[in-house]
Amino acid sequence: MEKIKVYIFNGACRAAAYGIGTYINVLKEVLKKSNIDFCVVNLFEKCSEIKESTEKGCHTIDIPYVRFNNLNSQKHYSRNVAYLLKEFIHEDKDTKLVFHLNFMTDPDFVSSLRKMFTHCKVVLVAHYTNWSFELMGDEEKLQKIWNKKPRTRNVFEKQIIQSLKTDIRMINKVDKLVCVAEHTLRTFRRFTEIDHHKAVVINNALQDEYQDIGHDAKMKLREKYRIAPDEKVLLYVGRLDAVKGISSLLEAFGNVVKVHPEVRLFLLGDGDYTSWLQCAKDNWARISFTGHLEKEQVCDFYKMADLGIVSSIHEEFGLVAIEMMMHRVPIVVGDTGGLAEIVEDNFSGLKVPVCYKDEKRTLDAEVMAGKICGLLEHGEQAERIADNGRAVFLKRYNADVFASKMLDLYQKV
Repeated sequence: MEKIKVYIFNGACRAAAYGIGTYINVLKEVLKKSNIDFCVVNLFEKCSEIKESTEKGCHTIDIPYVRFNNLNSQKHYSRNVAYLLKEFIHEDKDTKLVFHLNFMTDPDFVSSLRKMFTHCKVVLVAHYTNWSFELMGDEEKLQKIWNKKPRTRNVFEKQIIQSLKTDIRMINKVDKLVCVAEHTLRTFRRFTEIDHHKAVVINNALQDEYQDIGHDAKMKLREKYRIAPDEKVLLYVGRLDAVKGISSLLEAFGNVVKVHPEVRLFLLGDGDYTSWLQCAKDNWARISFTGHLEKEQVCDFYKMADLGIVSSIHEEFGLVAIEMMMHRVPIVVGDTGGLAEIVEDNFSGLKVPVCYKDEKRTLDAEVMAGKICGLLEHGEQAERIADNGRAVFLKRYNADVFASKMLDLYQKV
């Protein structure tokens, strides 16, 4: 069997600290259990010089951040990184080099890698796209911008199209495109031709960490966090960004607490709290913003939660949703993007439709409140959804399923 060496590239972006970071950690564990050698290359690191290290069976190369002064800076950085890596990576005719990229919008980087490593294979994973976040996942709006004559587009619209076209250029340069959800591939195929054999959908996954700790242990955890035994815990986990639907969630919670005064909402994650605190002002006594928590603390809240809410207006995949399903937490999610694919309505979760308010995409807060109240009032339904969600996780989103597909991809690319 041909030897394979995988280089996993990570960029210092906001998503790298969340979904992509988790993805890479799962991938590292998969590769550690295989016979495939691998190395993680971290770009834009906060260090003064290139650093090479090995820790816990993982070889890592850190490459420093450089400030971009003009439009050509990123191209120069990409070219220089490829030159620098030539000092650390050696081509061997008996070993297949696979460069696994986890960021979009940099076709020059692919060109630079191919120039320096003539026999390499390049795999690109589309975890997110800048244009989809800017448009809150509004594909119809993207289509309208695309259909406009170039001279009639405003500055924002030109940036959107430029970002999309740059992603398409990058896709055309790689050997394999991996989309984390079906909708991502459908969107790309709507705007460009992609070879049927070039693209594949491989969902994100997690190592199963569920523990059924029992009633008494849950009560001890609640005591630890000063949560009363009779309080119902609603849980949000993620960045406090507009695209995550925080305003709809807080509005919905305001309606829920009128009917169920015993509920408490915990929002676990970083962000700009100023506007969200203002949105929550009528219910401050029932809402807690925790900021960033360590993994162990997040798991504590999963063990205590009565209900999880993933209120995103757009989500390329929806890693938090499968994390909640793994921990057997019944969930309410936005019917959008990857979340729409992960959750089967009224089986593994409840879906809230996307609507438009002041010509902007949002979630229907009234419907969300109704779904939340329904699960709080019907314990049997909540238990059924929790059980079904966990079963779906084990069947589709367990790391073992992901491992089989990724290892097969590396062999065949």
